[in-house]
Amino acid sequence: YGKAAPLLEDIISMLKGNRNAEESLYMLSMCYFDMKDYVTASHYFTTYCNTYPKGVYAEVARFMSAKALYLDTPDPRLDQSSTIRAINEIQVFTEYYPYSSYKRAAHDMLYELHDRLVENVEHFRTRMIEAGFDIKPTQSAICAVMLYDAKLSQDFAAKLQEEGVFVTGFYYPVVPKGQARIRVQVS
Repeated sequence: YGKAAPLLEDIISMLKGNRNAEESLYMLSMCYFDMKDYVTASHYFTTYCNTYPKGVYAEVARFMSAKALYLDTPDPRLDQSSTIRAINEIQVFTEYYPYSSYKRAAHDMLYELHDRLVENVEHFRTRMIEAGFDIKPTQSAICAVMLYDAKLSQDFAAKLQEEGVFVTGFYYPVVPKGQARIRVQVS
């Protein structure tokens, strides 16, 4: 596959407008997938779908794009940006092909990715509670870290933002007096 990919890239540029270009682009996508370069594979599968929306491989290419991103997702305790991207791609697939034979596999991947996000939020909450913070219960990726003091919530949010962590401080009148907090979206 390592030798085939550069050759296919060259062939595709020569075959533009030729009926063999479609199959070559699909084969290039599969090469990257089989080499486990899932981000590149997804890119080429998506390129295939955009270039040949009614192509022979359009449905499977859309599914494989989602599957590639799914396989590229990290451990739940790490940054979940790619997990969100995989979820979005799976949802695109299920919207384009609601009756696909791949629908069950797509839903299984979606549920597993959702569970990973929930696990990530629970990991964050547990570690923050262990560190002595009061965290409100949540059913989402948004966690309220209770600081109870307006000035402290503003200072805390500013300091975290200086460190590259985007959080928002909330205090009266947005929340009741004495209920100041920072809002963290775990991703």
